[in-house]
Amino acid sequence: MLAAAGTPLTWSEPFIPDDPSVPTPLWALEQRPWSVALARRYLDQLSQPGDTVLDPFASQPALIRYAGASQRRVVINNAIPASLLAVMSSADPPNAQAVDGAFTRIADAPRRGQTLADHLQSLYATLCPYCAGTATAAAYIWDRETGEPQHKRIECPHCHESGLAPVDMDDLSRLATLEIRGAAYWGLLSRLVAPGDVLTPKARALIDLYVPRTLLAVNELITASEQRIRDPEELRAARAMILHVLQTSSLHTVDHPDTPPGSARVASVLDPPRRFVEHNAWRAFEHAHRTLRERSAHSVLWANSLVALRGPSGQGRIATDSLNVPELVERLIPGSVALILSQPPPFDPGAYLLGFLWTGWLFGREAASHSKAALSIEHWSWDWYARAMTTALSGLRPAVRPDGHMVLAFHDRSPRRMIALLAAAERAGWRLMTQASQTSTVAPQRTTWRLIFALAEPSGEPRRTDTTTSFQASFQEAATDLLVLRAEPTPWPLIVTAGVARWAADGLLAQPGASPESIRRPVSMLVEQARLALSPDLPPAGLRPVTPGSRERMQWDLEERPAGAPLADRVEQFIAARLHQGSQPDAALRSAVYSAFAAWETPDAELIDACLTSYAVRGEAGWQLRAEDEPERRGRDLSEMLLRLHSLGHSLGFQVWIAPDQQTAALGLVPLGHGGPDHADQWSPASVVWHAEGSPEFAFALTTRTTLQPWLVGAPGPLEFLPRYVVLPGGRAELLDFKLRRCPSWRGQLAWTGWEFIKFRHIRRLAAVPDLTLAGFRARAGMDPVVTLPGQQLALFDEAPDETALP
Repeated sequence: MLAAAGTPLTWSEPFIPDDPSVPTPLWALEQRPWSVALARRYLDQLSQPGDTVLDPFASQPALIRYAGASQRRVVINNAIPASLLAVMSSADPPNAQAVDGAFTRIADAPRRGQTLADHLQSLYATLCPYCAGTATAAAYIWDRETGEPQHKRIECPHCHESGLAPVDMDDLSRLATLEIRGAAYWGLLSRLVAPGDVLTPKARALIDLYVPRTLLAVNELITASEQRIRDPEELRAARAMILHVLQTSSLHTVDHPDTPPGSARVASVLDPPRRFVEHNAWRAFEHAHRTLRERSAHSVLWANSLVALRGPSGQGRIATDSLNVPELVERLIPGSVALILSQPPPFDPGAYLLGFLWTGWLFGREAASHSKAALSIEHWSWDWYARAMTTALSGLRPAVRPDGHMVLAFHDRSPRRMIALLAAAERAGWRLMTQASQTSTVAPQRTTWRLIFALAEPSGEPRRTDTTTSFQASFQEAATDLLVLRAEPTPWPLIVTAGVARWAADGLLAQPGASPESIRRPVSMLVEQARLALSPDLPPAGLRPVTPGSRERMQWDLEERPAGAPLADRVEQFIAARLHQGSQPDAALRSAVYSAFAAWETPDAELIDACLTSYAVRGEAGWQLRAEDEPERRGRDLSEMLLRLHSLGHSLGFQVWIAPDQQTAALGLVPLGHGGPDHADQWSPASVVWHAEGSPEFAFALTTRTTLQPWLVGAPGPLEFLPRYVVLPGGRAELLDFKLRRCPSWRGQLAWTGWEFIKFRHIRRLAAVPDLTLAGFRARAGMDPVVTLPGQQLALFDEAPDETALP
């Protein structure tokens, strides 16, 4: 087991991916939701019916949806009521009648002699630049330096033109009439802080994340909802729709996808970008109404309180609350929780600040008091995050049974979040039991972690806390073990996960004698140790960086190739074997892959997708093997290639040797036994060798797969200095291309070993050339390459793969 140097990880945990984004997400949490399969896996594995399951940082609806079927008593808590509202509305949408009722009451509210709907629409009225008629602006594009919008996105009902156009004087005049610091502004501020509050300047800075027109619209929507709605379900629907408007219209971009991984997310928490979009707030509200009313209802049973949840009828029900961890634990019976399943809060200062803002606006100043402390934090850092999570995870321990577990399932662009959480958990008295992690190896953007903990024994088996143990040596051992296991270049996020897990197993994260500096700066110290352990400028013996660029995108590999097949090859072989068994439902097939390659061997989703699209087509029943990949047809293809290579070799004046493992396919097609080595493995892995009286001149390896292991090592001595070709179906070209983009260093390795890849169709073309000479063959052999030399573009897609017509 990878972490066996200290306390071994207890079992090999299969990875469970998140669901794709919902078709029309209304709130940020729906961009990458947990799958119900994730909730099912951990509840079924780590708890029993009737047990209490806790999500203390609730931001995922899957646990709520599975609670009834699981017959667990589920506690859903989030200290930010606005976040809890989004979770509950996503998991259990208000019924269509309540959504329509809330929308109608707000839209029909009287405002200046017209309905509120007409009034808010008029805020976005503009002149069409094409017909000069009155149109509606769907959005304005602002320039922060000028403080004015520069362009507008219009939709004209008269001439039906749409698109971007420069703003005109009428647009600027309308904007100038809006009150920048009017009643709406001060009313919204009063929902955040009391008069004279020392945090008022920071609250005002938060409000400035919305332009004046949006503030007017938001204030009108909130006021109408509170004045005209009395039904609790309608009020929940109204708040859920307004929350969508708030999330859509904010200028907060701290967590922008272009932010480099690991970069500070502090300096510009409240600064909008130079150019930003002001969305039409009323249109956003209408969109939320249309979308929310179409949501399917889920069978969710709510408990009125924690007391009711503990009663006989509490099984399968959910109780919700919005408390900080100490208050939450006070309300729970000590030792009553069997499982904590949660996505821990992200390190995103803007998320905390906006959570405070949205809560105050939607629920009032008192409801926002739990998150008001975010305004007081002067410096946000990963070290602060680790210390805060240590306090929170330590505070949860009294509520958990002695045999209880905690699962933290989350994703991030930076492995620092994983480092912070592992360090926090270990120092809070939790012990890592197992993990499953997945990262993209093609375009590293996010890594997804599943970390499973148990309560650490206060006195039991002694953990390894030898202070002479080096952080760097432990990290290097873990990296080496991981690379041997995967047998391929591996990205930094997975390596650092293995290294930090090894530190946890070695007791290095929770040593009682930790230095004051490591307590004050836990993440900074650990990141520094990881970087010193695997420095690209001075790599440790046996390891080497194999891709340039930032550390987050860097891959590491062993200096000497391990004996095992690369993970990519094993995944391809597994998927191909499953497809040969018959049609495979997508979810079942992916689950089988993740079960076969669990924990540290978890493959990236892109590799699974590439293998599936290379071998199969997706139909109503799932993935089905392509017709050209049916065994009988591929058998005919291989026999044909043997025949053509045999004929070509003879026509060019060579004797032809066919490997013993190919002779069954060649039987009856070509004469066998024309010379060759004393032992077949002397010319292995070649399938066909053209030779002159036992002296090999050309070697060909026939394959229907893109397994790279045989070609990443040098050829045996007799074949070392002669042209060698891997002949494979053209339909495998995209998969081979993907594997080499996934592990770029393999391209250079193939150039060094000397194997070239050509397609079945090219052998057919060469065999069809009349009067082909040896010189002509040498010149033409590389004219339709699958793989070229490093730095050159692959010539794969100049025409459709030959399998569509000619296998």
